[in-house]
Amino acid sequence: MDVIIENAGVFRDAISAISELIDEGKLRFDKEGLKIKETDPTMISMVDFKFSAKNFSKYDIEENQDVAISISQLYQVLRRLNSDNKLQIQYKKEKNVIDFILIGGPNVKKFSIPVLDLEDKKIPDINLDFEISVEMNRKLLSEIILDASVVGETLSFAADKETLNFFSEEDMNRVEMDLDRKNEDIFSFKYTSSVDKLKSKYSLEYLKKMEKSGKISDIVMLEFGNDYPLKMSFTDKEKNIVIAYVLAPRVED
Repeated sequence: MDVIIENAGVFRDAISAISELIDEGKLRFDKEGLKIKETDPTMISMVDFKFSAKNFSKYDIEENQDVAISISQLYQVLRRLNSDNKLQIQYKKEKNVIDFILIGGPNVKKFSIPVLDLEDKKIPDINLDFEISVEMNRKLLSEIILDASVVGETLSFAADKETLNFFSEEDMNRVEMDLDRKNEDIFSFKYTSSVDKLKSKYSLEYLKKMEKSGKISDIVMLEFGNDYPLKMSFTDKEKNIVIAYVLAPRVED
């Protein structure tokens, strides 16, 4: 396998966000491109990353290949990228390392990372029936998460046919924000539930890590239900890059 990523900075930003949740995982190369689909160690969240083959100036793979490595170590390598660097990735099955080569600019740097022998766990396809889906300004979501962090450890998402509501409360402290579906920061709003209002609560610790993928897109898609998992997606349609997360809800006893 021998591939070259043209826009290595975007790839670095994606791996930076993924490494917040996933320490070790498999890089999956197939005809469509590079993919990472893993759960975090607690099984509370899952990441599904797709990096299209269109982002590679060279994409030479003989067959589908899964290469297990330390994602956090990969990010440390990618931090050494300069703005004019491309990223070359080379791997042969008989080797016990995968090479990441920073090319372009005055110098060529080659980093070799050991291939790990990870358990071959099956990550299931999660078919979720969301009752609310909203595309909104990613910067506003960042502000909401930061505001909630002042108050507590969880953030509740609520919605009815006309309004999206966020709130966090702990002891006597509370912060909330209501957004009408016609708000300029709401780009699409689809409510399909037969009930009047939906509400789910999620861990702010995880939301803050997931939101860091916002570097690849100014728009975030939020999908959830009533005491139901959250799907948070960031998509760069021009570069065919998607980072989607699924996060389990905090359910009241």
